[in-house]
Amino acid sequence: MENIIDVTYSDEMQQSYLDYSVSVLTDRALPDVRDGLKPVQRKIIYDMSRLGITSDKPYRKSARIVGDTMGRFHPHGDSSIYEAMVHLERDWLYAYPLIDGHGNFGSIEGDGPAAMRYTEARLSKIVSDLYIKDLEKGTVPFRDNYENTEKEPETLPVAVPGLLITGSEGIAVGMACKIPTHNMGEVIDGLMAYMDNPKLDTAGLMEYIQGPDFATGGMIANREELVSAYEEGKGRIRVRGTMLEEDAGYGKKNLVVTEIPPTMIGGVDKFMTKIADMVRDKTTSDITDIKNLSGKDGIRIVIELKKGANIERVKSLIYKQAKLEDTYGLNMVAIVNGAPRQCPLKLVISEFHKYQLQVYKNKYEHMLAKERETEEIKSGLIEATDVIDLIIEILRGAQKRADAKECMMYGKTDKIKFRFRGSEADAKTLHFTERQTDAILDMRLSKLIGLELDLLKKELAEARKNIALYEGLLSSDRKMKGQIKKDLKAVREAYGGERRTKIEELAEIVVAKEAVKEQLYYALVDRFHYIKLVDEATYQRNQENILTDFRHCIPIMNTDKLLVFTESGKRGTCKASAIPCTKYKEKGVPLDTLCGLGHEDEILFMLPEMFIGDKILFFAHSSGLVKQTAGEEFISSKKLIDAYKLKDGKLVAVTLADKSEVILESENGVVLRFKLEEIPLQKKTAAGVRGIKLAEGDHLRAAYLANVQDDILMQNQLVPVSRFKPAKRDGKGTKIRL
Repeated sequence: MENIIDVTYSDEMQQSYLDYSVSVLTDRALPDVRDGLKPVQRKIIYDMSRLGITSDKPYRKSARIVGDTMGRFHPHGDSSIYEAMVHLERDWLYAYPLIDGHGNFGSIEGDGPAAMRYTEARLSKIVSDLYIKDLEKGTVPFRDNYENTEKEPETLPVAVPGLLITGSEGIAVGMACKIPTHNMGEVIDGLMAYMDNPKLDTAGLMEYIQGPDFATGGMIANREELVSAYEEGKGRIRVRGTMLEEDAGYGKKNLVVTEIPPTMIGGVDKFMTKIADMVRDKTTSDITDIKNLSGKDGIRIVIELKKGANIERVKSLIYKQAKLEDTYGLNMVAIVNGAPRQCPLKLVISEFHKYQLQVYKNKYEHMLAKERETEEIKSGLIEATDVIDLIIEILRGAQKRADAKECMMYGKTDKIKFRFRGSEADAKTLHFTERQTDAILDMRLSKLIGLELDLLKKELAEARKNIALYEGLLSSDRKMKGQIKKDLKAVREAYGGERRTKIEELAEIVVAKEAVKEQLYYALVDRFHYIKLVDEATYQRNQENILTDFRHCIPIMNTDKLLVFTESGKRGTCKASAIPCTKYKEKGVPLDTLCGLGHEDEILFMLPEMFIGDKILFFAHSSGLVKQTAGEEFISSKKLIDAYKLKDGKLVAVTLADKSEVILESENGVVLRFKLEEIPLQKKTAAGVRGIKLAEGDHLRAAYLANVQDDILMQNQLVPVSRFKPAKRDGKGTKIRL
């Protein structure tokens, strides 16, 4: 009979997603606080140790390692396993890489690794010494692999806090971790200080563990904020690359980047592009060239400067805008007791020490058991040499090995035929253990030689000495901590190098604006809405042609902004410095790209921002509405704003309200003339007032502002204003024929 269970779809989806999230968090994305490794990293290292691909053995193909790891322990994509292995090899990510690679494993500049069939790898020496050295001594529990055919370690018996030494990055479901690398010597000093005083707070620990120590070197510029970041297990670290000045000869200087922040790893090309953009955008004119001369000896990016360059300003621009100074988001999240948890520095140290004590206890219990077994066997062999004649007689008189074994262990003689009197009585006194009996039965005759017997006695004495040592360690926390410290000091001696990353307290980079000499230019816009600047001399030489060839010619200072009004009611703006200054015959750039306007939006009016502040603008809409608005309302830091909110129709005119007469012309040839002063001053959000009553189906075609004595260009003809009879606003107008 089928067992059908009714469940709510939403409940089932919620539970399934929760199970998936927990699986991703604990089994894939986050490291364990005990050994600092993600599951895939741990499985790769363990599989390589099983295959014997250690630091003292030849390299093996990466594809072999990936395939074996996937088949035995990690049933996921081979690309993800290879990516994890490549990550562990990169010495620009780790001061102590866990994989020793041979071949192309990528570069700090962002180049990808070669395919796994081309590269080779083996475990690095630090893994052999600190990660798997005591793996076979019962230090950590093992569990079944994914198909229950083999065993794998739950963690590795790491000798130092791996979470801090190697760091980690991972994105899970709903959370992520970003843990930087730290200096080996400092971490060991901090751990030993905690062992001496478990009440030590974060500030106390940071007297030893100063902060991150990135493999790329560089500098941390906010020392004072580090304590609070490590107190909470999250925070922002201001990281900065190293840039030096070099003499380039002829009075010139070069800036040379020798170290990059960790945030720039894989982004050197982007960094160089940003510097090129600064030159192209005229943010600075002091940089003449940039070269990437990086190689096996490290990072070397040369930025060539012109003679007399403002070096401090260029440095500030490179740090700030090209991101040679950036923010590293510290987020110390790891698996603690089977669940993800935010980990302050003290928690990481305390949890590792707790784990370390258990590892050492397991290790010495395992070694004690081995030494006791050795003592038992050696003492049995020595005892057997004293009665070797009796043992030989028992062996010769027994029909089976089991009969001889029972006689030697329990003194059973009923199945043994003895040759000499008294031997049976002596045999009944034998009381060897099973392990001793097996060793005696497997003993070679050479053990009877005097020197061999002396060696047995020395081995027995050594075993008893070790037993006393191990029992002492296991019975005394003080002695155990002393042994741990002794081992840690040896590790520090072998691997504790100098700090690479400097830590200082430096002010935020502020880019001072470069003093620009004011100069008059002319902005020229052709009929295709391409814009360019020409200097005053060029304008004077080509004035007649300019007025013929270009739709707009606006005088503007190079420090000003250009305001652009369109028929759709938009006001766009662009800095004069962003407009290319070219020769007269050269083509400009599309104005819409500079101002953020629509490609087909018709431009009605332009003027410099500096000129508009105390002026009034006149607007006329195709529906016959008109208004005046103060120019200051259109001054805004925003690139694009609404100058006139349209529901339908379009603007037909935008201009300065600096004349006395308004002439409105409809598409049906109706014209109305009235005084500008009849139009009220309104906000830019206002729709305006009616200027002319239009017949049904008619629309305003054009609007003109002029003085009484002026002529206006209407339908390609010059028409005197006096030809139109003065009237009042909101009239029907008069139909005329030109």
